[in-house]
Amino acid sequence: SAPDGSRAVPADYELGRDVARLSPQGGMRMSMRGMLTLARALPKGPDRRLWTPDMGHSDLDGPFDAYGWGTQFLDAPAFYPRPLVGHFGNAYGFRGGVWWDRVAQTAFAYALNGAAVGDDTDTLHADERAIFQTVAQMAG
Repeated sequence: SAPDGSRAVPADYELGRDVARLSPQGGMRMSMRGMLTLARALPKGPDRRLWTPDMGHSDLDGPFDAYGWGTQFLDAPAFYPRPLVGHFGNAYGFRGGVWWDRVAQTAFAYALNGAAVGDDTDTLHADERAIFQTVAQMAG
């Protein structure tokens, strides 16, 4: 039990099945096929921007332009030639993302494992940049 006498883990918690209760990064678990399905669904989602830098101060670093309902809008990313909508994933040595290139009508997803634990910066690494460059060339 926890120092205050409460249970540290809920009694009805089932290991490996109910990840959201104990996951600080949201607990989403999915396969590459699931990630690509999500990327393909992005054009059908809401296009409303709920936060942009001109709405107020932010301590965000990285390539962020605007946020919507669970999505990030990158209007002119330095690492890709066209606007993107999607979401990066970065936690516990995992780096990945699901993205939709509206101009090229291309959905893509990537998952990388083995990033240094504790490196939770939003800076794109060389391997991620290579993925975005390859997709940009293939999508034309």
